[in-house]
Amino acid sequence: GVITDASGLSIAAALALGANTITTTGALAAGATTVNGLGVITSGNALVLGHTARILGGDSNPELQIIGDGAGATTRGKILLSRFSTNASPSTFDFLKGRGARGAVTSIVTGDALGELRWYGGDGTDLQTLSASIGVVSEGTIGTGRVPSRMEFYTGTDAASTVSTKALTLDSSQNATFAGSISIPATDK
Repeated sequence: GVITDASGLSIAAALALGANTITTTGALAAGATTVNGLGVITSGNALVLGHTARILGGDSNPELQIIGDGAGATTRGKILLSRFSTNASPSTFDFLKGRGARGAVTSIVTGDALGELRWYGGDGTDLQTLSASIGVVSEGTIGTGRVPSRMEFYTGTDAASTVSTKALTLDSSQNATFAGSISIPATDK
């Protein structure tokens, strides 16, 4: 069946959805919720776990937020990827970049950013100060079965306004370029 609500929906007990649909323009509050099939959160809306509202942090208002609010190790915001299988295949976290319409198989071009991990820290004013990042950028000739790339590692400087500065690049020829000096401790020589 279909449940449609314009003001928000509250369900005190567990909610199980098979081929059913719930549409609400307000909040959906439920006990345990199980979705068997496709769960859809449309563009511009969000799934927030661990809190009652989105938190503005980083450089955007993301559509998925996992928020921890306690001092203990079991209440921090975290993601677990697991795979249990009788082969050597791992769990993966995938980034995908394409050009054109959503879902279209349109070629990227050299210089497109393919994915980025970012770390932010609360500076006493906001939660939007970038401290470090790792990004992947396409380079070289893009073609069928061929997307060469470079990895770029950025760190925040200790300046009056933190500046994100490229510290290391690993290019598609497996060359490493360091922005600063390399120190090798005497015990490792």
